[in-house]
Amino acid sequence: MDTKTEERDIKERLIAIVIQVENSKIPDADKELLYAQMSKSLNSVVLPILLKYVNREELKGLEMNPSKVTVDTYVNLMTPAFKNIEMYKELNAVANEVLTDVETALKKEKIV
Repeated sequence: MDTKTEERDIKERLIAIVIQVENSKIPDADKELLYAQMSKSLNSVVLPILLKYVNREELKGLEMNPSKVTVDTYVNLMTPAFKNIEMYKELNAVANEVLTDVETALKKEKIV
């Protein structure tokens, strides 16, 4: 499966989850909390994977000199990660795990 297909699958799963939550009878405030938790869960798995694929020396240099971090240095640091197909494979796997956990929890709590 190519990265575009994998990306679309994750996007389609997220859309399906959002539609199910929006159509549920839980209060809007609870929906907001649920979305925040989903976002937090997805974010918590993305950065560690990205960091595996950046140049360690550049990263260490920026850690030692945080005042040197700019948008350009951040983009330059992250660009190689986004060019690495292995990063996408790992990201797809963990994102799908998170979405499976979300779907399971929603069913368990009878939200969907």
